[in-house]
Amino acid sequence: NELPRILGKIGLRAEREIRDWIRGRKWPANAQLTQAIKGSKARFIDRPQGMLPAITSQVEGRRTVVVGVLHNRTIGKTSLFNIAAALISGARIKVTPKMRSMFRALGWASQTGNGTNLRGRAAELWKRNKDWRALRDSTTYIVIPGYDFIAKPLDAAEFQAWVKNYLERAIWGTLGQIARGNK
Repeated sequence: NELPRILGKIGLRAEREIRDWIRGRKWPANAQLTQAIKGSKARFIDRPQGMLPAITSQVEGRRTVVVGVLHNRTIGKTSLFNIAAALISGARIKVTPKMRSMFRALGWASQTGNGTNLRGRAAELWKRNKDWRALRDSTTYIVIPGYDFIAKPLDAAEFQAWVKNYLERAIWGTLGQIARGNK
């Protein structure tokens, strides 16, 4: 059957559209806290095992192609599915007493220049950045703004026109083969 092959090509084009859309955006800078936690200014995960190569497509059944972050991987203890969901929808992460204590310890280490007593996640973060501040008492959530990097490029008129044209050519090509008795 030709349809799964055609859908596979549309899926590959959709993957490319999404990656190009991400690369071509003028994203607002990450907040200082985000940069410190990531150890990078890059908007999306910038390691080879990161978000861009995680964008894939898959033909399901004979009539559907699904595009997105489909094959879960983890970076450290964090799921790419969870990261993608937070990037697309945005997230509000409640500051817990444990988080507040960790940032207080990081802030103290930054003031003294000594992070040797830090353990676990705090020690990990200290290796990436030596300039930390304690969270303000008024900070109750850490907010991640959402950017729908899957739907936006696939809803673009140019991509929609390409899909329509590609499907029409594929259908007419198949009908022509049937009429000639090649199918």
